[in-house]
Amino acid sequence: RFYDIYFGALKMGMYTVPTNTALRGDQLSHILSHSEVKHLAIHHSLYQYVDSVRDKLSAIENIIVDTLDAPQHYKLPDGAISLDSFYDNDNSTTRPKERPEEGDISQLMYTSGTTGLPKGVVYRHGDRKMIMLDALTKSINSRDDIFYTCLPLFHANALFVTTMFALGSEAAVGLSGRFSARG
Repeated sequence: RFYDIYFGALKMGMYTVPTNTALRGDQLSHILSHSEVKHLAIHHSLYQYVDSVRDKLSAIENIIVDTLDAPQHYKLPDGAISLDSFYDNDNSTTRPKERPEEGDISQLMYTSGTTGLPKGVVYRHGDRKMIMLDALTKSINSRDDIFYTCLPLFHANALFVTTMFALGSEAAVGLSGRFSARG
């Protein structure tokens, strides 16, 4: 569902802020407040960490919770929206009227914060580096290729190198539910 949210938000002209799921406390609240996130999509197992810093997140208007693999007894937090509702057949399939323009922010990718709080790196729609990356991938990859990443999709390598290379060459992306070095 990450790709649905990620590409859907971009198509609607929103910018995305893929966030390390291991972040807690000050680092998490810093990213979510600094980026001025208004709509947050989160896996049900991570909601508690956002809730613990919720008082520091004044810009957030909606929290959308992915409950796809939630336990049967899981109760959606008050005020949260279930991601399942976006997959209802009653939703409009009309393309949004607002379209992103070249130069609009498409993504804020935050550093790991090893020397202090994480710093945001801005990516924009129509970025020439991304266009060159697309041209490069079309010249060296084919639609018969299958790309695999063991990295989480919030990571720049997983998004830009694996996902975008695959999309650029109309190839497939192989994902696993969770990576573990222990097997």
